[in-house]
Amino acid sequence: MADVLPVVNPDIGFSLTEYLGDRNDKTIVSEELAKIQEENPAIAEFITKWSGKSTHVAFCGILVYQLLRSQAEADKM
Repeated sequence: MADVLPVVNPDIGFSLTEYLGDRNDKTIVSEELAKIQEENPAIAEFITKWSGKSTHVAFCGILVYQLLRSQAEADKM
């Protein structure tokens, strides 16, 4: 599985924190879930289905996706 998913470098977390800024959880979930929906609808559906009405659960799923996406982008550089 290590060949498929990137191993996230701790520095990615710092840049992601900066990217997310001071927006509240509900705003982040709404905006980022819309982006994921365009990029990878199956993931967006999975996050939506399994988070139910919990913004915090959705936020965690989105963070993991963002970490993997950011690391994959960094690895291509």
